[in-house]
Formats: sequence, structure tokens, C-alpha cells
Amino acid sequence: MASSSSSSAAAEPRLPKHDVFLSFRGEDTRNNFTAHLYSALSGKQIGAYIDQVSLKQGSEISPELLKAIEESEISIIIFSKNYASSSWCLDELVHILKCKKEKARIVLPIFLGIDPSHIRKQKSSYAEAFVGHEERFEMEKVREWRRALTDAAGLSGWDSRNMSESKILEEVVERVKRELDTINSKRSDDFKGLVGIPECLEKIKSFLDSPSVCVVGIWGMGGIGKTTLARVVFNQFYNDFENSYFAPNVRENALKKGLGTLEREVYSQLFDDKNLDTFKSSAVNRRLRRTKVLLVLDDVETPMQLKCLAGDRYLFGRGSKIIVTGRHKLVVDAEYKVEVLDFDDACKLFYLNAFGKKCCKSGYKEISDRVVEYTKCHPLAVEVLGASVFCFLESIEDWEKELEKLKRIPHYEIQAVLERSYDALDGEEKGLFLDIACFFKGERRDIVLGILADKPIAGLVHKSLITIEDDKIQMHDLIQEMGRNIVLRSTETLGERSRLWIAQDVSFVLENNRGTEAIEGIYLPWNQLDEELHLRPDVFEEMRKLRLLKFYDANPMTWHPKFRHVNKVYIDGVLKYLPNGLRYLHWERYPGKSLPSNFKPQYLVELEMPNSKLEQLWDGVQKLGSLKHINLRYSQLLTKIPDLSLAPKLESINLSSCQSLIHIPSLNFQATLDESAYQCQQKVFYRLYGEHKRTPGGIILSSCRSLTTLPKVCGNITKLVLIDTSLENLLVLDLRRCKKLKSLPKLPRNIEVLNLGHSGIEQIPSSSIECLCSLRILSLRYCRCIESLPSNINLKALEELDLVGTSIQELPSTIENSIRLRRICLEMCNHLEFIPNTLCKLNRLQELSLSYCSKLESLPASIGMLYKLKTLDISYCKNLQSLPELPLFIVSVNAEGCSSLEMVSTLRSTLTLGRWLYKYDSDNYCNRREFSFLNCTNLGEDAINNIFREFLYKVFCTATTPPEVVHSVSKVCDH
Repeated sequence: MASSSSSSAAAEPRLPKHDVFLSFRGEDTRNNFTAHLYSALSGKQIGAYIDQVSLKQGSEISPELLKAIEESEISIIIFSKNYASSSWCLDELVHILKCKKEKARIVLPIFLGIDPSHIRKQKSSYAEAFVGHEERFEMEKVREWRRALTDAAGLSGWDSRNMSESKILEEVVERVKRELDTINSKRSDDFKGLVGIPECLEKIKSFLDSPSVCVVGIWGMGGIGKTTLARVVFNQFYNDFENSYFAPNVRENALKKGLGTLEREVYSQLFDDKNLDTFKSSAVNRRLRRTKVLLVLDDVETPMQLKCLAGDRYLFGRGSKIIVTGRHKLVVDAEYKVEVLDFDDACKLFYLNAFGKKCCKSGYKEISDRVVEYTKCHPLAVEVLGASVFCFLESIEDWEKELEKLKRIPHYEIQAVLERSYDALDGEEKGLFLDIACFFKGERRDIVLGILADKPIAGLVHKSLITIEDDKIQMHDLIQEMGRNIVLRSTETLGERSRLWIAQDVSFVLENNRGTEAIEGIYLPWNQLDEELHLRPDVFEEMRKLRLLKFYDANPMTWHPKFRHVNKVYIDGVLKYLPNGLRYLHWERYPGKSLPSNFKPQYLVELEMPNSKLEQLWDGVQKLGSLKHINLRYSQLLTKIPDLSLAPKLESINLSSCQSLIHIPSLNFQATLDESAYQCQQKVFYRLYGEHKRTPGGIILSSCRSLTTLPKVCGNITKLVLIDTSLENLLVLDLRRCKKLKSLPKLPRNIEVLNLGHSGIEQIPSSSIECLCSLRILSLRYCRCIESLPSNINLKALEELDLVGTSIQELPSTIENSIRLRRICLEMCNHLEFIPNTLCKLNRLQELSLSYCSKLESLPASIGMLYKLKTLDISYCKNLQSLPELPLFIVSVNAEGCSSLEMVSTLRSTLTLGRWLYKYDSDNYCNRREFSFLNCTNLGEDAINNIFREFLYKVFCTATTPPEVVHSVSKVCDH
């Protein structure tokens, strides 16, 4: 939502100077009825034109009158006894009716002590007046006056002979107000040059409809359009209130004049009384309580400013509304946050400013879109760049050059507006803001807060500098650019800047040993370096205040195995020093065998050194009072992990693919899990975690192929918990590819996902899983040594059983106890010979996969009782000889490649009943019904006839049934 000109100009839509023109005979009504009417209209904030009151001295009266008539939305004609005696009044009348015809202006007549028929037929005093007019003026003009009187007298109005003058005044004012409201609601001028206003206006209007006193906050980042929106709201709704005032630039005026002076000024304007005292006085209080007011306080910065200017809600009359705009989120009754424009609206705004119309100039669409993308749809940026920069450029080549320049040097006008929010921060908030702008945009909130010592970020949110989206810290690109630009402008000397993130700048400082105590953070995306960077062993010695250090490859493609040994940062020798104040150390492909022996990581929160050459971190026991996360994945030379007993806040450790790792010490995870992190786990509970995922409270040991024993782990663990622990939050145990892990200890009862795929597990003892009352997913995929499941298996919560590629010979009959099973995967179980009849008890089973089970000869006849079974895959079961009658509602049977299949029971009930019930089957998740018997070369004639007969019957049913009811595809083998 924004305007197409400067924000101040856009905030002031062009309105008529007068709402109402009053036409009257002065000597008849000026000091009585007309004066009362003018006063009543003014009291309702309706601008009325009355000659010699609104006129400026020295003005030519006739042209002023004509202009006033033309600009007024409504003309009120007060017909009195001597109205027609004035040629001036008659000329006014003619022009009023002309505007009614040509400009659709509204005309309201009041007949004051005169019969409308006398006016229409020019009788009585009107007849006498025209006797004189016919002597003094040309007949054509006189006839024009007569026609005007006749037309005007025929309009609907008020007759004082039928009601009191006070009643007429009341009805006229109400009618005028109603007509103006209608006009304002239809007026396009308020939105001319504005984009995105109507949608915002509807939301604000819902707050204004409340009958009670309400303080409404409109907040958002600088230049987002808050003032523009507030001004449009004011112009649209001020007529609904007895008194109204728009107080601009509160922050600036409070600094210049003081809050006391500003307060008196606001309420003097609100009540149009220059002598008004502070609203805290009893007289003003009484007046305020009796009045329904609309007060807009624009650009309020502090709660004190709001309290001083608006006081308590009970001071205002019923239905009053106070609208407050600002960059800071204040305590109000209702709030509306102004967001950036959507892309289409941003493009329209840019076209308006760059080309003067809401469509793009031919040939400029692609480059215009890139300019808008650069602004990230920020209204001020779109407007300024369109109106002050690109509208003056004559060629696309010039546009390209200017856009590249903007990426290097932000536009000063945009930056000045945004920097005002930064200037209002205290010292700690400024440091936090710069850390986020330079390093942490898009990172998870809990990680950032941990690294930055849990500094409060709520202030930055309330000041519209950052947002929290999906539990990540986000920041508008222009805000980030502003923050980074503050650091860049702080000094020309690279080594004296507080934060470094540009690869070439970092390279210069490190390669030339120009680091100083001023440096607090270094981020080096080394894939952006043109050449290798070689560091001296003492490169960090002067950087005593360094808190954040990250050397990383920003190209995600290089995580492919063939790139894992590619590096561009090397140390010429052994690294001698790292600052003890480091809170975040992330060094991908670290080239050393260990960290410096004199490094004391007592403040370290995050240690990330994936793909490193580390053999060990350090010798002995270190005080690790702040350490929460360790990530050493793919450090293939790592042989041991140091004693971590003095790491009381440890939450997770990732050692995946540390193939030389032999021993892990006991771990004690004592940290309290962040609630949002825990909820996040709950949401992804069904997904088996990937190796790169960080799970608070978890250990990842995938592919640790030299690991022969598991550590004793206790504390608040959610991903790996072993013997002698009592953990309530365990959800996932993922030990994939731990090839040397042969046995499984007893597991905690609340585990829900157990993934042992590709591991060296040889058997599943009943003692390990019998208590897993919450287990939903069990995966033993490609555990080649697994030959059987416990005979007394009783996993009542189990929903998915994955035994693909195991050596299992039969399913235990007690499988019937797992009554919630929906999916059983037994593909490539080459030793499987038997499926128990008790399978029929699994009345929730939807998918049964048995493909490539080469020793399986038959299926239990009771399979037809699995009425929820949707999919049966028996493809390439080369010894399968017969197929029993199948469930009624099955939608897919794949028997392809069953070369020994001889007998197929009739499928008629399946196909026909399935056709009729398909439309009503709410559980159906297939849009096709597929029955495939390709390459079933041993089928007997009866079986083929059964299949083919049912296929023809199906074709017939399909041809006579609407296609949305049933879709059937049958494939019959070709002998």
C-alpha cells in the first residue's frame, strides 16, 4: 500500500475547498436562518461557503462565486420572499443548475416562508421582482432566470410552512452529511496514485465500527505507508465524528516544541478553539467526554507520547477513535501492521512513478521487474526509485547500469528514512541488530538467541526492524542493506570495522594480518574467493574481541561427496591462537588436526566443523559452560571425542560419517528443550530425519563404521537414548548405516520412530521392543541379518512396518496384535515363505507390498477379509501359484512377472461392487483402478477367462457409467 508521489504529498489527497454552497438573499436570512444553518454545518466539520464570510478581501466577487459553486459538492438554495429581487441570486441559481446538469452536483432547496408554486409560476413577490428585471435586462436573460426558478421549485426540498425551522436545520444537516458520506465513499481522488489502499482500509474500518472508545495502532517499518493509510482513513471517516484532527509528525514536533505545547496545540485544533487549555483540565475533560472525536496521532515513537496526547480512554466521548501510527509496536486496543506490497501492486506503483501510468513501457517489463525485485516491494523504495531515478533514464542500458550501482551504493533517501529506526535503538539493541543484519538473517531464532547470549529481540520486532516467520529471524532486504551500510560507513579501514562478511574484504584483512580488536564477527563464504587463502598461524592474535567466526562454502552443490575435500582456506603451519571469547565457531573443512592448545572455549555455544581434517578437538577436559551444539560430520580422520562432562548445556551432537571414530564418551544432555523446537519435532514426527538435520536433544551416528560400542547417554534426549535413562521426550531413534552395531539395548517406552535401516543389527530381542507402546514406525530396511521378529510381538501403536531386504522367513502370527498397521513392506525378502492367516485381523491395513519375494508360494485365503486394503503388490513373486479372492474395495493389484501363477479366483465381486461403491468410498486415495497380470506366463485357461470376462464386464460398466464414477484399467498378459 503506497502512493505514487512523495509520502507527504500522497498523504494529502486533493479535496474540494468547500463541501456546500449556500445561495440566499442576504437581507432576508443572513442574520437568522442562514447563520444558524452555516453554524450547524460547521459544527459537523462540513465546509460551507457563504459570501463575505469565506471570501478574502480584494477578491472579485462574481468569479469567486462561480468557482465556489463549481467546487462544491452540494448547493443549498434558501428561497425567501425577496430572493428573486436579486439578479445576483438569480445568476447563482442559473450556474447552480448548470453544475447540477453537467457535473452531477446535488441541489437542495429550502422554501422559507414562501409557497413553492409562487416560485415555479413567478407569482406574488416573484412576479413583482420580474417586472423590474424585464425593464433592466435583456429578455433572453430574464427568460433564463424564469426557467431556472421553475426547475428549482420542482426539486424536492423543505417547506417552512409544514415544519419548524429548527427541524429543517436538523434534517438538512443530516441529509448533507449522508450525501457527503456517499460521495466520499465513491471518490476516486482519495486513491488516485495510491496502490493497495482499499484492502487495508477495509481492515481499519472494522475497528472503527465499534461503538466504544478504541485506540487503533497502525505500525510497520519506515516508508511502508503508515501515514498515507492513516490520512486516507481520516479523509474517509472524519464526517462520522463531531470533531476530528490529524496531528502530523508527533515525534518531530514533540522534540521541537515539547510534549506540553504539542498537547495544547492538538486539542486546540481538535475543538477549533485557540484558547483551549490542556485536556487535563476539568472543563476540557467535560467537553471531551461529551464529544465523539476522531484523533490521528501520526508517527508516535514512545508510550509517553501516546499517554500525554491521548491520556486514558475514559476521557473521550462514546464512539471516539484514536488512531496512532508509528514504527514501534505500542499497547493499543487494536492493531494493524502495514506490510510490503505484493509484487503486482509494487509493479503498478513503480510504473506510475517511472512512466506516469499503471502499465509498463514497451520493452521495459523485464528490467522493471528486476528493479521491483531489488526493492522487495517496499513502497518507499519503489516510489523513490521510480520517480527520482529511473524516470530520468533514457535507455535500458542506463537502467542496467543504475541497478548495478544501487546494489553497491544504496539510495541515500531510502537509507535516511530507514536509519531513523536504527538511531532510536539503545547500544545493546544496535549491536544485536547489526549482528542479525550482517550474519543471522534467515536463521532459526533459538540458535541465534543462544549464540547472542539470549539478548532480547522483542524490541527489534516491536520497532519493525525484524520479523519472526516460521520461527526464523527475517529482515527486509532494504533494512539489512541499511544495517550493513552502517558498518561499511563506520570506517574506511577494513581491519577496524566491527563486522566483515564480504569475501574480498575478509581475504584482505586475514591475508595481510590487518585484524584489530575492533573486529567482532567474520563470515567468509570462501567459495566466492578467486584464489586460495593462506593464513598465518597467528592470524587471530590481535582480534581479542572476536565473537563470531564462520568459514563456509555458500554453494550447496559442493556438499556432494566428490566436492567434500575441496578447500580454499589453509593454514601455513599449526594454528596458534583463537580468541577465548568466541561464541560461534563454524569452520568447514578446517585443515588442522586439532584446535589450538591454548584455546579456552568456555563461552563457545556452537561448534560447527564439518568435513574437517580434525583428529581430535583438544586434550583433557575443558570448561564448556555455554556449549549447546557440536557438528563434526564427515570429519573422517576424527578418532575420538574429548570428555564433555563439563558441558552442562549440551543439546545435540552430529558425528555422522566420522568413519574413524572408535569411542564416544558418556554424554549428559541436561539442557531444557526449547518449546518451539520440541513442537517442530512433533510436526515432522513421521519423517525419518536426514543426516544434516539438527535435532535438539539428539545424537546422529549414521555411518560411523568403526564404532563398536555406544556411549551411555542420559538427560533430555529426543533422538537417541540408551540404557539406564528415563526419558519422556524421546521421539526418534535413527541408527542407519551403523554397520558394526550388532545388538540393540532396551529402549525407552515412548519412542515413536525406530530406524535401523542398513545397520549391523542381527536380531530384535523382545526385551528391547516389548515395552514400545508408542512405536508407530519400525524400519529394518536392508538389515540382512534379521531373520525373524519376536514371536510375541505386541506393538499396538505400530502403523508402518518396513522389512524390505531383510532375511525374514515369516511374519509371526502375533502380528495380529498390531491392530493399527496401515502399511507392511516386505519387498525383496527372498527368504519369506509364509504369511499367517492372522493377517486378516489387521482391519486398518491399506498397503501390502510383497514384490520379489521369490520363495512365497501362496497368500492366506483370509486376505479377502482385509476390507480396507487398497494396494497389493505381488510382482515378481516367481513361486506364487495362486491368488485368492481379494477384498471388495481394492484399487490396485500388481501381479506382473508372477511366472508360476496358475489360478486366479473370481474377481467379479471386487470389480463390480467396487464400481458401485467407488463414488462413496471416502477412504479412496486412488484415481485409477489397476489390475496388472503382465508376464504371468503360466496362467491357466480358467484364470485367463476369469480375468478377461471381468475385464469385459468392467468395460461395459464403464461405458454406461459417468466417467467420474469409475476408472478401470486392466492389463492382461500376452502369451
